[in-house]
Amino acid sequence: MSDVTRAKHGRPVHHWRRDVVELAALFTAVAVADVVAGLVGHGPQGPRLLVISAAALVATAGFHVWWSRRHSHAPPTGDTDARPPSTEAQAGPSGLPTASPGRAPCGGCGRR
Repeated sequence: MSDVTRAKHGRPVHHWRRDVVELAALFTAVAVADVVAGLVGHGPQGPRLLVISAAALVATAGFHVWWSRRHSHAPPTGDTDARPPSTEAQAGPSGLPTASPGRAPCGGCGRR
């Protein structure tokens, strides 16, 4: 069945190709991390460098959690000194009110 047919019959649409791509990306990331850790770990300062990198990662994650709890991602509340859009018609160069942006000036005939 196609995705459209599934959606019509009330069944959830499942995109298995997307799952396969995500799984391939996960395996690739793990393989790259293993190679880098193997190369760095066998060097003269390797274990120390890996421990410092892990500590930096944990510290950064902790800072991010602290920062996100302290500073909300919600929009600010209260008065922002923003003015609401004007509902009055603005006068054009001839002194007559101009048409609103979404409407034609001749009353809907299509000409502007």
